[in-house]
Amino acid sequence: MKTNLRSCYVTANRPRNNCASLLIKKMLDIMLEISKTSLQVLGSEIFNQITKSK
Repeated sequence: MKTNLRSCYVTANRPRNNCASLLIKKMLDIMLEISKTSLQVLGSEIFNQITKSK
């Protein structure tokens, strides 16, 4: 049976390692998306500064 993130929260009979690794992966995925968004915003701000100064 495949362990999914929802089952980690709902059932207590899942092996801890599977749930822990899924939760860590989910956390890292969220952190990666936040980083990508931050870099996009920073990049657009720098682009705007460069194009406005000329």
